[in-house]
Amino acid sequence: MNMDNKYSIFSRGQNVFDVANDMLTKSVSQFADNAYNHSFKLDIKETNNDYTVHVDLPGIKQEDIQLDYQNDALSITAKRLEESVVENNEHNYIKRERSFGSMHRSLYLPDVQVEAIKATYKKDGTLDIVLPKLHVTEAPKQSIKIDSEI
Repeated sequence: MNMDNKYSIFSRGQNVFDVANDMLTKSVSQFADNAYNHSFKLDIKETNNDYTVHVDLPGIKQEDIQLDYQNDALSITAKRLEESVVENNEHNYIKRERSFGSMHRSLYLPDVQVEAIKATYKKDGTLDIVLPKLHVTEAPKQSIKIDSEI
């Protein structure tokens, strides 16, 4: 097998001790951050009338996004399919950071008018979801007279 076209972790001037040191000195928070980065980022705004969720989904097709609202939770699922790669000897990946697969987030957003939820997917890869709140009227207040047995 010809190793000339294969990527080696040592080919960038590192030796086995440098690689081992990097592996041993990475903190747990770096691993947690890395796992978090394979999800999508979002912002949630709340007003008296609604919740608005802005989701960044660059590179994901609209048909690969699923939205559900059940039990006071908005569920957002998106999948990015891996591109088919044509193998040849001219181009080899030396690093791949783009994640592929399914990503999911669930958000607790209570008291929503389910039938009025609207979502818009924009050309720039952002998804805007507006969830109107139920307008619960305040129950009337009634003073209660306390009788005395004395």
